[in-house]
Amino acid sequence: MVVGGVWIILGRGGDALLRLVSSLVLTRLLIPDDFGLVATAALLTTALEMFSDLGIRQALVQHPKGDSSDFLQTALVMAACRGFVLGLATWLLAGPFAGFFGDERLSDMLRVMAVGAVLRGLSSPGLLVLTRDLAFGRLQRFELTCQALRIVVVVALALAWRNVWALVIGGLLSEILRTCGSFWAAPFRPRFGFSRTFAKDIFSFGRFIMVSTILGYFCVQLDRAFVARYLGMESAGQYYIAVTLAAMVAGAIHEATGRSLFSGLSRLREDIERLNAEFGRVVRATAALIIPAIVLVAGNSELIVRILYDDRYQAAGSALCWLMIAGAAGVWSDIFNAPLIATGHPFPGMLAKGVNFVCVLVLLPVMGAMWGMKGYAAGILLSTVCGCGVTVMWVHRVGHLRF
Repeated sequence: MVVGGVWIILGRGGDALLRLVSSLVLTRLLIPDDFGLVATAALLTTALEMFSDLGIRQALVQHPKGDSSDFLQTALVMAACRGFVLGLATWLLAGPFAGFFGDERLSDMLRVMAVGAVLRGLSSPGLLVLTRDLAFGRLQRFELTCQALRIVVVVALALAWRNVWALVIGGLLSEILRTCGSFWAAPFRPRFGFSRTFAKDIFSFGRFIMVSTILGYFCVQLDRAFVARYLGMESAGQYYIAVTLAAMVAGAIHEATGRSLFSGLSRLREDIERLNAEFGRVVRATAALIIPAIVLVAGNSELIVRILYDDRYQAAGSALCWLMIAGAAGVWSDIFNAPLIATGHPFPGMLAKGVNFVCVLVLLPVMGAMWGMKGYAAGILLSTVCGCGVTVMWVHRVGHLRF
């Protein structure tokens, strides 16, 4: 489990470095308005992805027969059907969505992005087996390769076109490469087959994951919608830079602690005493090393933006500090949710997301109206802390960790 976590941190660290280089290049080739458009279009595609999350990954990792051929085939059929529905929904909603934000460019962009949703549903479920088997080294090498190819394609198109379509078409081409490559990275021979029993198991476990994911979408995306709707696409592009930088740091740690810890603890679900011991070690290490490191970066957020970007993006610095600390709270919440999911109890995580969601609805309009971009970011921080508190108290209540 520790080795898996190290691999994920290394992989996500490499991914963060690639994203940073890409961001530094693209922000000099494109304007904030371009990034604002893509970030706003992603609100719809991400919403549909999350609203239809069947919990396939978590079910495959947690299920005793998750690596069997019949289970994988069932997972592929469900994912493919979901991808087709997502693509169709994105296509149909493109017009109304563009009308809401008052920018018709979003409509054509979303119809191209709809194809990407279909492609993602066709990826090899063998990638999920790598997570189940803690083969994170192989998985991270694949993800880094895909990310590097994506950046090369997008930067090449940006040099040629110098407009937002470099981001849109580049993203679609990278989805094609990733889907094809997934069957090479995790060999799996598709065949026609579907098990109603396994499908029922996936849905029974995943229904709580689905609700948690839907609530999670609102918890982390509503601020971007508010910025785009009330502050404009240029501000949305600046806010996108802050979100991207926060994700580079907190996202890598989130991925390592969430995926590696969940997969490792799932193997110990029959030995609660050992599970609690492993979980306690991770909590102590995170409290001593990881959370302080994120807070330290947050304290220098405006300096970081000033060094990395030109004057057009300096407004991102005021929001980055709050988003970084929110990321630290999110990491803490994911860590405490891991033993609950690993032992087959997804409800507490759903409840925590519900509390987070309510706080977002209350805080964002008020704090955004008062302080603009940084107010929206601060609202995300306070809401995340409230949701995290629910998860921590539940873990203490069931005895996975005593304070």
